[in-house]
Amino acid sequence: MTTTRRTTAALVAMVLAAGGAARAGEAGQAQPKAIREVLDCRAVPLAERLACFEAAANALAAATDAGEVVAIDRGQARAARRAAFGLPLDGLAFLDRAVKAEEADRLTGTVKAFKRLAGVGYVRVELEDGSVWRQISGDPDQPVRAGASVVVERAALGSFVMRVDGRPPFKVHRDI
Repeated sequence: MTTTRRTTAALVAMVLAAGGAARAGEAGQAQPKAIREVLDCRAVPLAERLACFEAAANALAAATDAGEVVAIDRGQARAARRAAFGLPLDGLAFLDRAVKAEEADRLTGTVKAFKRLAGVGYVRVELEDGSVWRQISGDPDQPVRAGASVVVERAALGSFVMRVDGRPPFKVHRDI
């Protein structure tokens, strides 16, 4: 393994650690061993520190190559969080560290298509990002059109509301 690759692996670990080491304990998630070893080298006496970082970087690179440690950047975390917004996926809470609170609780988008549901008149809305939302209460004659601007926000008790073009909200459910 090249020195550049080892250095890159160590830097990735340090960036992850700097951005999330303190918060990992808050979220109840332990750091992977390979990252913890890189961080532990900070406490090693100066004379032995380079060797420690070299060994830890090699171990981290091996763990990354084996798929045991996977690093994603903030943009990838935001994209994953956005794609999962509204779905009951509690296991993705670790992605919240990469997004601002208001981003975790709201989704903005544009209507790609919509359909009035037979019988009740509620709407099924598909956004340009591919997410599909179904109206579950509120005015059955919501004015929805393709190209409309929408905001979906978390509401009480795990529910969601959608505003179309700034109009009053109505309750929605995310369909898969």
